[in-house]
Amino acid sequence: MNRIFLCLFSFFLFTLLSAQEWRLVQSFPAKDIDSWDVDPMGKVIYSKKDVLIKLDSNFRVMFRQSLKGVGAIQIIDARHALKTLIFSEEQQAIAFLDNTLTFHQSVHDLSGSNVSYSTNASYSAQSNRYWVYDTDNSKLMLFDEMQHQPMVIENLAGIMGELVVNDLREMENTLLVLDRSKGIYLFDYYGTLIDLVETGGAMSVSLVKGFVFYLTTEALVRFDVRSRDEILFRLPDNEVIDFRIVGESIYLRTAEGIKKYLLK
Repeated sequence: MNRIFLCLFSFFLFTLLSAQEWRLVQSFPAKDIDSWDVDPMGKVIYSKKDVLIKLDSNFRVMFRQSLKGVGAIQIIDARHALKTLIFSEEQQAIAFLDNTLTFHQSVHDLSGSNVSYSTNASYSAQSNRYWVYDTDNSKLMLFDEMQHQPMVIENLAGIMGELVVNDLREMENTLLVLDRSKGIYLFDYYGTLIDLVETGGAMSVSLVKGFVFYLTTEALVRFDVRSRDEILFRLPDNEVIDFRIVGESIYLRTAEGIKKYLLK
């Protein structure tokens, strides 16, 4: 009897949550975005060709910066409001920008740091640290501007089998590594593998208040790491490419631009 009650309760809870409505707050039309992110203040930064653009929390253009000489930007990580990380796979380089999109210091050439070829990078919780994935050598490297040598997690392919890193993020002292064909690997602060969330088809990932969120072609999914329960929120737009969660707001990037929603 208790099992039946729990099943019915879970069903009604799932129905209630997944039926919540998306309320559009703002939208910004912008096609062919190369990379983007949202800082803790709700300001959007995105790159398009050789230009970097910053929007305020009301989606009005604040700054523009030319990226000539830096190369195409694959990753923008704006989790630290006063110091944004940008990564160029083309140039194998990482650079940092202040809150006006001015270069904070010289560009870091990864080839000079024993990185054979990198395809992903991510800020750490501290603004002087960042992760780099060396694809050629299947290793994760945590660089610290205060240290001469990075911390290295060697031979990821040997630990997890053939691996394709599609997304890399450190959030809430957890490093998330997304392989779209397998799922989301979770590492602790010391680089120890602690969990695998099998998703199959997830396009991007986030961690918010202990819940793993990931995007599929049809839904935004919230996964409870402890209970292994999932809740699906049907997407309000077609062709959603990526997402960010900042506070109570959910930002969706589509083929047409960037939209800010509340889920009520």
